[in-house]
Parts: sequence; structure tokens; C-alpha cells
Amino acid sequence: MKLEKASWIAAILAIPVAFFVWYFKPDDFNSFFKSLGKLICTPFSMVFNWLTHPITWPVWALILLAISGLAIVAGLFYLFSRASEASEGGARPIQIDPLDYRTDEIFGVQWTWSFVYGKLNENDLSAFCPRQNCMCRLTMKEDQQRMQVRQGGFGADLLFPISFTCSNCGYSREFDSNWKQLKHSVFIEIERRIRTGEFQQRMTPHKS
Repeated sequence: MKLEKASWIAAILAIPVAFFVWYFKPDDFNSFFKSLGKLICTPFSMVFNWLTHPITWPVWALILLAISGLAIVAGLFYLFSRASEASEGGARPIQIDPLDYRTDEIFGVQWTWSFVYGKLNENDLSAFCPRQNCMCRLTMKEDQQRMQVRQGGFGADLLFPISFTCSNCGYSREFDSNWKQLKHSVFIEIERRIRTGEFQQRMTPHKS
């Protein structure tokens, strides 16, 4: 194949490929030509001038121009393939609304809660069995046998640790704090998972 014919083919192929890449992936197309626009236009303008006004060129120059045209076509094909991959499986991950995060396992207990005006409802916190084949509501009780005496600024305070028991499967979980302290700790952990974005991973089902 003569170099003149090869240059014509490269120039003709570049046009439809460029159109398809621009149509399916305009952002990558624009970015590609912004960074390499001058490098691309220079050899193409020289090739076009040579094709329309026959001039005697050195063999090495003709080879260089032909390679440049084919390289540009290959680059456009690469952008087009990236656009196809993005449309098939490269969609951005779905952002989950934090207000939809209303249940999770924390400290060995499955908790449920709600929001009021975009903030955690501190009056709504329920405990359930974390076992997947049970999920029964847990019964809370104060363990007087584990009573603790804590010294405060105005004397000693009695602290009755609490425990949760499942009446269905017998699951139990003991805590070294009372209900007020435990509830505060649970809400702090919920807020931490929301602020760090960890809640999104915990709400997304894991693929096996």
C-alpha cells in the first residue's frame, strides 16, 4: 500500500471515530484534545496540505505522518472503549441518604432508631436480638448483683449495670453501664458511622 493511500485511510477513519467518541464521551474527548490538541492538529494539517497540494516529501517524513495519523486513530479508539466500559459497568456508586440509616449492630446488639428534623431522636432507641434467625426484641433489666459504687463530686453514686436477654433464643448481653450511659454511647457510635461514611458500607449488601 502506498503511503499516500495509507494517509488517506488514516485521515478518513479518524473522522467517524472522533464523532463517536465525542458523542458517547464528550468529557474525555474534550480533555484529550485540550491536552494534545496542538500535537494532533500539526501533523493532520501537514497531511491535509500534502494530500490537497502534491509536494515532494522525504520518505521519513511521509512515514512519520502516516504513523501519527494511525496513532491518533488508536487514541480515539481507546477513548471510545473507555466510554463503552463506563456505560456498561462504570456507574458511580449510589450515595445513600444518612436518614435511611435506621438500624445496625452496635456493641453486640441490633439497634433501631429514628430521626427528627434530620437529627437522631434520643427518645427512640430499641434493642433486638442480633441473630439473623431470631431478631426478637430484647428484654432489658438492671443487674443489682453487679451494682457499682462510684465516687462523684458530691459523694458516692450507685450504678446499676444493665443486661439484655432474648426471650426467644436465650441470647444475652451484659453491659457495665446503666441505660442512660449506654444509650449515649450508642448514639455517639451512630453519629461516628454517619460522619465517616461507614454507614454506607454497612447498608450495602456484600456480594458473595
